Amino acid sequence: MQTARDEYDTKKQKSKIKHVQGNKAMVTTLLTLADMIPDQDGLSVLRGALKLVFQLLKKRIDNREQILTTFEDIPTTLSRACEAVAIHHEDNALRGHVENLYQVLRNKMPRLIEILNRQHKGSLTARLFKQHPEQEAAVINDCIEAIARASRKVSDRVDTLIDKTVSIETIQVEIEQRSIAREEQHSQSLDVLAGVIDSKIQDATTKLRSELQMLQTLLRDSLIPNSRPTSSTVYSHLLFSLDLQDLLFLAADVRQVVHASSSLPGFRQGSWLLVTPRFRSWIQPLERRSDLILVNGYLGTMTPGKISALSTITAIFAGMRKLSPQLVVLYHFCGLHSHLNIDTVLSGPRGLLLSLAAQLIIHLDQQQHSTNSLIAPFQNMNGRFFQDVAKRDLAALCHLFSELVNQLDHNVTLYCILDGISDFETSLGGWEEELCLIVEFLQSMVVSMGSMPGKPVFKVMMTAAHRSIAVYRHVSADNQISLSSGNLLPSSGHHSLRRNLQVAMTLNSYK
Repeated sequence: MQTARDEYDTKKQKSKIKHVQGNKAMVTTLLTLADMIPDQDGLSVLRGALKLVFQLLKKRIDNREQILTTFEDIPTTLSRACEAVAIHHEDNALRGHVENLYQVLRNKMPRLIEILNRQHKGSLTARLFKQHPEQEAAVINDCIEAIARASRKVSDRVDTLIDKTVSIETIQVEIEQRSIAREEQHSQSLDVLAGVIDSKIQDATTKLRSELQMLQTLLRDSLIPNSRPTSSTVYSHLLFSLDLQDLLFLAADVRQVVHASSSLPGFRQGSWLLVTPRFRSWIQPLERRSDLILVNGYLGTMTPGKISALSTITAIFAGMRKLSPQLVVLYHFCGLHSHLNIDTVLSGPRGLLLSLAAQLIIHLDQQQHSTNSLIAPFQNMNGRFFQDVAKRDLAALCHLFSELVNQLDHNVTLYCILDGISDFETSLGGWEEELCLIVEFLQSMVVSMGSMPGKPVFKVMMTAAHRSIAVYRHVSADNQISLSSGNLLPSSGHHSLRRNLQVAMTLNSYK
């Protein structure tokens, strides 16, 4: 692949025409200038022809850049696999995934090199068809998806083995500590401790029963036909339907991310997001325009687990939601809720929607909305809707989230950050399909809210520590940001990062 890259660069330097074809900035400028050609004297035909040529050139450049960035993470992925095999010699699953990746590379790489250096085989007609940028893009997407899936299997298996090693060491340490504690403590102190624990459990159980009885009373009152519903009963009914056991999960997630960020590599590369023009355009609250972006981190080995440098940025962003009443920030750390083998309410794409809905309900209740404004969308809904929400029906959760967003004031800017969405891009449990449906739903909300007056501004940012292998197909190239390893923000710590993020949001306009 390196040889093909060198050959591509050499050809571009020797030929002035190929140098123009490989200069994305120049082609973009020419495309803009073509738009300025007037319609008089039949020049519209010339304008259309030039725009078509420059658009095809831009697509060809994008195709080649996509090929060159595909293999950036492959060497580090294989290097991590070698390190894992050195510890886990008998892990046949990892060996199988590596062999599969090797075979995929052998099958797909020659085709990508043909496209990169325009070495298509066949007759003149066949070569012309194969060299069309749109045809090349289709082939590139198929090849890259196969390589990304094979590489993801290797990385996931390595992460599993790392977690397994850490878990074994943790268990050994805990066993040693418990053994020492048993030797130092007397039976009398253990009895006293057990009595204290029993008392605490009894108090907590009593308190929980009291809260559940109060919640059931509110729910029963809200269902009485002749009673007048209040915003409090609707709030309780909705939260009851979501079946959240712990409403402090948001604080727990942020605390876990902040705790891990102190020793997290790749912080400077992830922070480069803050100075990219596309991110600055998205984050501006003064620009009353709904928007959606996808950030591919390409962090490679700098993301050893489910928390990345982009997760730290999300946590800092979440801490700013109280800076102004006109700002509402929703967030969800997908990596912390991506356990396929553990059935929790917040797991997977449906848990993502449920988390966002719960945050909005809590926000609306804290803002003390009037009874009519909060009840209006839900007073005509029958019990089946709440049953569907309780069953985590995807359509019901989407409808609930949409109605809750519509309750926000029109001058509010709603930020929605979904960190680590690539952790849901798996066919197991149907998560990948559900995630893509949710992304299409959020995009439709962005479009509809951007075209209707009197609606809040809705801004969505999705991040992937490595790169998305499915969602990116549903997001246009203009709405995607790629963080390459060559771009690093100067090391300045979390506090400077917080200040940079505040400046980017231009919050002075709200003070």
